[in-house]
Amino acid sequence: MTYNKSLTKKIVLSVLILAIMIILLIKPDRYIQSFLDGVSVWAICVLPALFPFILLTKLMSVLNVFQFNNKFFQKSSNKLFNLSSNVFFVFFMSIISGYPIGSKLISELYENGKINEGECKRMCALCSTSGPMFILGTIGTGLIKNAFFGILILIVHIVSAIINGFIFRKVGLKNLNKLPDTAFINDKSNNILSKCIDTSISSVFMIGGYICLSYVLIDILNDFHIIGFLSDITNNFLSIFNADGLFTGSFINGLVETTRGVMDITKISKTKEILPLIVFLVNFSGVSILLQSITYLQRCKIKTSFVILTKLSHAFVGLIIMRVLIIFI
Repeated sequence: MTYNKSLTKKIVLSVLILAIMIILLIKPDRYIQSFLDGVSVWAICVLPALFPFILLTKLMSVLNVFQFNNKFFQKSSNKLFNLSSNVFFVFFMSIISGYPIGSKLISELYENGKINEGECKRMCALCSTSGPMFILGTIGTGLIKNAFFGILILIVHIVSAIINGFIFRKVGLKNLNKLPDTAFINDKSNNILSKCIDTSISSVFMIGGYICLSYVLIDILNDFHIIGFLSDITNNFLSIFNADGLFTGSFINGLVETTRGVMDITKISKTKEILPLIVFLVNFSGVSILLQSITYLQRCKIKTSFVILTKLSHAFVGLIIMRVLIIFI
């Protein structure tokens, strides 16, 4: 009897989905509140911060606002990352707009025939970043109550993304044709604004769906003591970086949904010792953001395992940099 990997995956997923449905039916009030908590975070923190940027980046890409065709951008992008100058537009918008804009723009470039699969992979390692509004506003000022810590997290986050792009610069170089070094295809159709609004609304609601799902999953994991089961492994990891075991549950929550994890960590402490953990969570982005990014990057034929690898690399690079920096502050 031959082993059917695809069938096994379907069976496992079906069982998991059925189990979650049963759990939701057993305690509907509990998990309706979890869902509403996710809606609240999405509506208050994510929607007003992200929707304008999603809409504006879509308009900019359609109208060809950015055209990096000069020799300086081309030479520097080739030498550092083995990428065309298109990467500067994607990286800039990813930094300004935050997750998952970078992944969305990569998929659009690929679908427009402007980058190949190898470039998608290398861009994926570099252009997946959080936005300054979240790091400086929500984390720095709002949760830690320390603007300087917010600035430090943002700097480490960006620097570690650049280092991560350099680490993966050799990925996907073989047997791929070089494509033209031009930006997005210009849309000649009418009603560009309405089309951009339509696609932007669709994107931001998809993001909201992932956030709400992650909040429900976090509470299910906590209610069934699965978080506690993972605590020993996480405690061993945190001890390497001299982090208190009190952060274990919060850290695991953050691996699922970043905002929830950072919020829980800052309730325990607001000292500099929490900064490496927060950088790790922000760089990794959490399962919620990963699922959003994977939704876009699968269009570029990038495997889920590769996306997770690049985010883990980004997270560990950022953690190490911040761990060294807090010695001097």
